[in-house]
Amino acid sequence: MQELPTLTVSMIGAPGSGKSTYLHALYATMTRGVGNCNLHEVTNNADVQILESWHDLGQGTSLPQTSVKPISYRFVFSREMNPSALLDWTDFRGGALHDFVGVDGSLDTQTLLNKISLSQAIFVTLDGEHFRKPVTPERREPLARAMVTHRISSVITETLTRRTARGLAWPSITILITKADLIDWGGGPGRTLTGVVDEVRNLLPVAFQPRVCTAVCPVTVGPLQTLPDGNVRPDGVDPNDVHLPLMFTMTHYYRTAAHLDDQHLGKLAAERGSLKERLAALPQSSRRAVRDQRLRLEQELRAVEAEIGHNQRRYDQSTQAISALAARLGNLRVFEGGSPARWAAGRRA
Repeated sequence: MQELPTLTVSMIGAPGSGKSTYLHALYATMTRGVGNCNLHEVTNNADVQILESWHDLGQGTSLPQTSVKPISYRFVFSREMNPSALLDWTDFRGGALHDFVGVDGSLDTQTLLNKISLSQAIFVTLDGEHFRKPVTPERREPLARAMVTHRISSVITETLTRRTARGLAWPSITILITKADLIDWGGGPGRTLTGVVDEVRNLLPVAFQPRVCTAVCPVTVGPLQTLPDGNVRPDGVDPNDVHLPLMFTMTHYYRTAAHLDDQHLGKLAAERGSLKERLAALPQSSRRAVRDQRLRLEQELRAVEAEIGHNQRRYDQSTQAISALAARLGNLRVFEGGSPARWAAGRRA
């Protein structure tokens, strides 16, 4: 496989909030392809395993809970069948988020925290069950405890702080309202996306602070009605909008890459200008010292020109991907620094 840039993706949320189910639905959807974009697992056995579990869910068998041993995936993201990024995605158990670390703690908790600090993308799962009714001030704290949003906030804060200290770009944050089919989106006496987004902002203000890019997306795998035997109704599997968070994640990745390449191109252009000035200032002389200096400057100039060409091609590829992916964000609500992102303005409801 060609050398691809690797994006580390982390998912955090309370136990039972739908992390594993969402991941399976996303993979099953993206293997078929959406908008000329696809996913596939690098390892054939992992591909078979995740799709077998998805097929079992479609036949009524609930997904097993993630154990203390995390499950790691390496997905290749392709656009128009051109592989463009490798997604390092680990599925942790829900309880790992709020366990202790150290000698008396859980090994997967420390692994999760380390993984998040390296992530270019963080997915936060909030159970849509909690948003069936308005999140009033009286309900906010009990729901914050149920959805562990205090712990989620502290982990995000630590991640942003650590990445700032290391001079790394901040990750995108996607807040998934899972099980969104449980919410009455009828308007009037029902709920509106705008209202739910406002409630999410009150629960997780850290995700809407300056410089943070955050998307809020209701997703559903279908009305997975639980039967008396603990399994689900086979006809309840019906994924909807599960691909949108990935489209946002990749769009943000390309925007960050394009910004860094644009900055680097500016520095390279200045370096090229300096080299040309130094070449022009050399005297017309056949002396060996002058010839050697001219040769060295010409070599440096060719190297800079080659690097400019490489970075320009990469910048052009990123901007093309941004244009293609941003057009597919649909009704996704995207915020930059707490304000609606103009580059991702979708429909409003």
